[in-house]
Amino acid sequence: MDKERTDIDNIIQNLKGYIKLLERNNFPIKTAYLFGSYAKGTNNDWSDIDVLLVSDSFEGVRFFDKEKIRKITLSYNSDISPLPYNTKDFDMTNLFIKDIVSSGIQIT
Repeated sequence: MDKERTDIDNIIQNLKGYIKLLERNNFPIKTAYLFGSYAKGTNNDWSDIDVLLVSDSFEGVRFFDKEKIRKITLSYNSDISPLPYNTKDFDMTNLFIKDIVSSGIQIT
Protein backbone atom coordinates (compact mmCIF):
# COMPACT_ATOMS: atom_id res chain seq x y z
CA MET A 1 0.00 0.00 0.00
CA ASP A 2 1.44 3.39 -0.92
CA LYS A 3 2.01 6.20 1.56
CA GLU A 4 -0.72 8.44 0.09
CA ARG A 5 -3.33 5.70 0.50
CA THR A 6 -2.13 5.00 4.05
CA ASP A 7 -2.36 8.72 4.89
CA ILE A 8 -5.92 9.02 3.60
CA ASP A 9 -6.95 5.83 5.40
CA ASN A 10 -5.53 7.28 8.63
CA ILE A 11 -7.39 10.56 8.09
CA ILE A 12 -10.66 8.68 7.48
CA GLN A 13 -10.20 6.61 10.66
CA ASN A 14 -9.39 9.81 12.55
CA LEU A 15 -12.59 11.44 11.26
CA LYS A 16 -14.67 8.38 12.19
CA GLY A 17 -13.37 8.70 15.75
CA TYR A 18 -14.19 12.41 15.73
CA ILE A 19 -17.73 11.70 14.51
CA LYS A 20 -18.22 9.11 17.26
CA LEU A 21 -17.12 11.71 19.82
CA LEU A 22 -19.58 14.24 18.39
CA GLU A 23 -22.35 11.65 18.57
CA ARG A 24 -21.50 10.87 22.22
CA ASN A 25 -21.93 14.61 22.84
CA ASN A 26 -25.44 14.75 21.35
CA PHE A 27 -24.50 15.70 17.80
CA PRO A 28 -25.71 12.71 15.75
CA ILE A 29 -24.13 12.99 12.32
CA LYS A 30 -26.29 11.87 9.38
CA THR A 31 -23.54 12.15 6.79
CA ALA A 32 -19.99 13.45 6.56
CA TYR A 33 -17.59 14.15 3.69
CA LEU A 34 -13.86 14.73 3.70
CA PHE A 35 -13.16 17.49 1.17
CA GLY A 36 -10.44 19.92 0.25
CA SER A 37 -6.76 19.15 -0.10
CA TYR A 38 -6.80 15.77 1.66
CA ALA A 39 -9.64 14.50 -0.52
CA LYS A 40 -7.89 15.80 -3.64
CA GLY A 41 -4.47 14.48 -2.64
CA THR A 42 -2.92 17.95 -2.70
CA ASN A 43 -2.38 18.31 1.05
CA ASN A 44 0.86 19.54 2.56
CA ASP A 45 2.26 19.94 6.08
CA TRP A 46 0.09 23.02 6.66
CA SER A 47 -3.20 21.54 5.42
CA ASP A 48 -6.17 21.29 7.70
CA ILE A 49 -8.67 18.44 7.51
CA ASP A 50 -11.85 19.80 5.94
CA VAL A 51 -14.97 17.84 6.82
CA LEU A 52 -18.59 18.62 6.01
CA LEU A 53 -20.93 17.41 8.77
CA VAL A 54 -24.70 17.09 8.41
CA SER A 55 -26.86 16.87 11.54
CA ASP A 56 -30.31 17.84 12.75
CA SER A 57 -28.52 19.15 15.87
CA PHE A 58 -27.07 22.07 13.91
CA GLU A 59 -29.17 25.23 13.73
CA GLY A 60 -28.16 26.24 10.22
CA VAL A 61 -26.02 29.22 11.23
CA ARG A 62 -22.52 27.90 10.55
CA PHE A 63 -20.72 30.35 12.85
CA PHE A 64 -22.84 29.33 15.84
CA ASP A 65 -22.81 25.66 14.88
CA LYS A 66 -19.00 25.66 14.64
CA GLU A 67 -18.86 27.32 18.04
CA LYS A 68 -21.13 24.62 19.51
CA ILE A 69 -18.63 21.90 18.56
CA ARG A 70 -15.41 23.93 18.88
CA LYS A 71 -14.28 22.50 22.23
CA ILE A 72 -14.99 18.94 21.10
CA THR A 73 -13.06 19.53 17.88
CA LEU A 74 -10.06 21.12 19.59
CA SER A 75 -9.90 18.41 22.25
CA TYR A 76 -9.90 15.69 19.58
CA ASN A 77 -7.73 17.10 16.79
CA SER A 78 -7.07 20.80 16.21
CA ASP A 79 -6.27 20.09 12.53
CA ILE A 80 -9.92 19.26 11.83
CA SER A 81 -11.87 22.09 10.23
CA PRO A 82 -15.58 21.21 10.44
CA LEU A 83 -18.21 22.67 8.16
CA PRO A 84 -21.55 22.01 9.89
CA TYR A 85 -24.82 21.90 7.97
CA ASN A 86 -28.33 21.32 9.23
CA THR A 87 -30.04 18.49 7.36
CA LYS A 88 -32.55 20.86 5.77
CA ASP A 89 -29.70 23.04 4.44
CA PHE A 90 -27.84 20.10 2.88
CA ASP A 91 -29.17 20.92 -0.58
CA MET A 92 -27.70 19.26 -3.66
CA THR A 93 -28.71 22.27 -5.78
CA ASN A 94 -26.09 24.28 -3.85
CA LEU A 95 -23.02 24.17 -6.13
CA PHE A 96 -20.59 24.19 -3.18
CA ILE A 97 -22.27 21.14 -1.60
CA LYS A 98 -22.56 19.46 -4.99
CA ASP A 99 -18.80 19.91 -5.51
CA ILE A 100 -18.00 18.48 -2.06
CA VAL A 101 -20.21 15.44 -2.66
CA SER A 102 -18.81 14.80 -6.15
CA SER A 103 -15.11 15.34 -5.36
CA GLY A 104 -15.01 14.52 -1.65
CA ILE A 105 -14.84 11.22 0.21
CA GLN A 106 -17.95 10.12 2.07
CA ILE A 107 -17.10 9.14 5.65
CA THR A 108 -20.58 8.20 6.90
